[in-house]
Amino acid sequence: MLTLIVSLVILSFILLLMELFMPSTILGGIAGGVLAIAIILSYTYFGPTAGTLLFIGSLAICCIGFVIWISIFNKTPIGRAMILPSKAKSDQDHPQYGEFLGKTGVTLTPLVPSGIVMFGGRRLDVIAESGLIDKNEKVIVTEVNGLRIVVRKLNESQYAENRE
Repeated sequence: MLTLIVSLVILSFILLLMELFMPSTILGGIAGGVLAIAIILSYTYFGPTAGTLLFIGSLAICCIGFVIWISIFNKTPIGRAMILPSKAKSDQDHPQYGEFLGKTGVTLTPLVPSGIVMFGGRRLDVIAESGLIDKNEKVIVTEVNGLRIVVRKLNESQYAENRE
């Protein structure tokens, strides 16, 4: 019986190691089930002391292995493939839209309340300040907050004033 219990424990740790290279949670779940069977058999055939020692030892090994895995996983080829790198390292990597404040443009799509506006040859996603703005309407940028551009509809006289 000791051979069976040791074999089950070894099998569970092999399955956990395989889970590191083929992440799916299926192998990890099977490993947990196999380890639980080994611990139950240990309690049944060798008493509470042996069962508790196996349980605590397995738990300690799993915790230490998890800490090691967390520290090295993102450095492995599989980890790098699964974790997206952060490309934006500073605010300078984001587009700056402050230059559009006060500029006028023409809506390419209806703004319900968001849509696309053409500003001097550049298409931008914007949000209408209030209500619906139809396609081919003249708008002005009233607010820029990071990547959020807010526009308001202009009438013809306001558009002529802002174009000059």
